[in-house]
Amino acid sequence: MTDPTNDRLSRAIAEAFAAKRDYYRVFFNMDVDQALGVPAREQDLRRLESRLKWRLPPSYREFLLRHDGWRNFRGDAHLLSVAQRDEPGMQAHLAEFQSLAGDIAAGVIVIMAGEASGTLAYLDPKTRRPDGEMDVVVFAYADAELARHPDFVTFLEQWTATLRRLIAQETGQVPPRPKE
Repeated sequence: MTDPTNDRLSRAIAEAFAAKRDYYRVFFNMDVDQALGVPAREQDLRRLESRLKWRLPPSYREFLLRHDGWRNFRGDAHLLSVAQRDEPGMQAHLAEFQSLAGDIAAGVIVIMAGEASGTLAYLDPKTRRPDGEMDVVVFAYADAELARHPDFVTFLEQWTATLRRLIAQETGQVPPRPKE
């Protein structure tokens, strides 16, 4: 990745972490139980890519090299570490997604999931671009596709914007968005 993207990723991680902390303070008057993982090992990423039979998008790969996962990123859904993908409970959850989503789930890699969460996010390899990036899709069992982002950094930035908008509405700083 280029230095500007690395700076953008660093900012996106820091801002998303702070927004989640602030959200919990405003809405629940408590600290959030979230944690960024330790850096992934290069050999673990290569092994994952070997199983996938494709290289991870540069922005997501760089995130894993910095933080192998993010516990409680969105509710009880985690940005999955390399090791979490192989845990029995998560394997069962991912298999359920495969069976429920059918063709949608074919060939994707889930990057955000929780055993009890009805929302997850995945990388869509059908959207791979020449720079190696691919769409991050947010999916809910009840509603199907909720959002699509062109890369992992944009996914983080949009999540931060959503949290900041909710905080502003709750604290009376902006009027609520009109219903569409």
